[in-house]
Amino acid sequence: KKPHILEKPPMYTYLSNLLFYETYFIFFLSNVTEPSSLNS
Repeated sequence: KKPHILEKPPMYTYLSNLLFYETYFIFFLSNVTEPSSLNS
């Protein structure tokens, strides 16, 4: 049995969430700034 794989450490979940939100935020920013730069 490997319980440490089933139970993720808090640091691991924090880093994975941070990476996810960072990618989502950059994706959102690129989508928002692209049309505005085209308009101006």
